[in-house]
Amino acid sequence: MTAPSHTPAALLASLLGLLAIALSPTFIWLALASTLLGIATVFGSLITPFAVSLASPTIRGSVVGTILTGVFLGILLARTVSGWMATLLGWRAVFWMAAIWMGVLAILVRFALPADQTIKERLSYRHLFQSLWHLVLHEPLVREASLFGGLAFAAFNAFWVTLAFFLASPPYHFGSAIAGSFGLVGAIGALAATFVGKLADRQDLGKANGAALAVMLFLCLLLWLTGQRFIGLTAGIVVSDMGSRANMTLNQARL
Repeated sequence: MTAPSHTPAALLASLLGLLAIALSPTFIWLALASTLLGIATVFGSLITPFAVSLASPTIRGSVVGTILTGVFLGILLARTVSGWMATLLGWRAVFWMAAIWMGVLAILVRFALPADQTIKERLSYRHLFQSLWHLVLHEPLVREASLFGGLAFAAFNAFWVTLAFFLASPPYHFGSAIAGSFGLVGAIGALAATFVGKLADRQDLGKANGAALAVMLFLCLLLWLTGQRFIGLTAGIVVSDMGSRANMTLNQARL
């Protein structure tokens, strides 16, 4: 048994979602397949606590930062690769390629990761989901981290989801390839997760998390004032990723 034992199955479900998107003949099919993919894509949320469970308490913040840096870089650089691939080969090629790599990842996870020795009791998904209510009711830190994390991630997505449409309109008129290339700019900010993770092992996490949220607030002001200019927009992307990634890293380290 490798760890987490159910992760290969989740990856295979993601693979099926990617194939369904690549083969989708209608918009309804595409929407349903995208929903399946969204439900099944949980690998990043599973691998982080697993890696932390293998680390000593003194370096857990660093481990969280390292894992999340890889996750963040994958998200951002995937925008760049998919933007250029869609321009050259069509959007379906993006999902065919992603399906291939998802299959490779499932094999690697199944046979390359060590066994999970930390789980003493196996819970059904229903019981696991029900246990969240107990945590929310009795753990103030869970409520606080969930609120901060949810709002920060909403702000991050509000920026990135609309960025391609914004770049396609005046004064930019950029296509999908150039819009995707902005992921390279965001990767600079994503690298902050490693530094923040190391900092989390030595600093007051609550104050550090407040600073990360302040950075995101500064982003809103920066984009409002300079978002119509290329340099201002580029700086906003870097600040956006620094703030959101620092907030997510610190939230997980606190928990």
